[in-house]
Amino acid sequence: KSQQYRLLFPQVTLSKTRARIDDWKTNQGGGFFSLGTGGSVEGHGAHGLIIDDPMTADDADSMPVMTDLWNWYIRAARTRLMPGGWVLVIMQRWSPFDLAGQMDTLAENDPHADKYTVLRLPASAGDGDPMGRSRGEALWPAWYPLPTLYAIRAASHRHFDALFQQEPRSSDAALF
Repeated sequence: KSQQYRLLFPQVTLSKTRARIDDWKTNQGGGFFSLGTGGSVEGHGAHGLIIDDPMTADDADSMPVMTDLWNWYIRAARTRLMPGGWVLVIMQRWSPFDLAGQMDTLAENDPHADKYTVLRLPASAGDGDPMGRSRGEALWPAWYPLPTLYAIRAASHRHFDALFQQEPRSSDAALF
């Protein structure tokens, strides 16, 4: 129990009966439950869902893997969201058909679907950059200066577009 935690949350204590690293409750009524994608969420409700890196680069080449992830999201994870709840998806955009892509497509095509705010921070700024950067300006120049970004892009445009620009292309599109 760190001093900083105690200063920020002096009244919050962990329940002695439910204090596993992946499933805990506080004595004040809050809690946390974690699992991997595809895991069972039965018996759990959520005021918020955080989905962090639900797929790998290799998954982007497998439509069955992306379909399984989407089905898990719509059949299991999303159905556990309580009224007024929220969803935060943090991920690299590997494919137009990845989880974020399917969520975007649904939101665009169905007026009843959940609506999301997308924050996209490309490594090299484009037009209308959310941070106000000039076109071509690096996001993190101390770590990824433009010459480094250009070298990464030269090795694989498809992976650079997905990983660094958050503009995925399907593997088929990369062939043309």
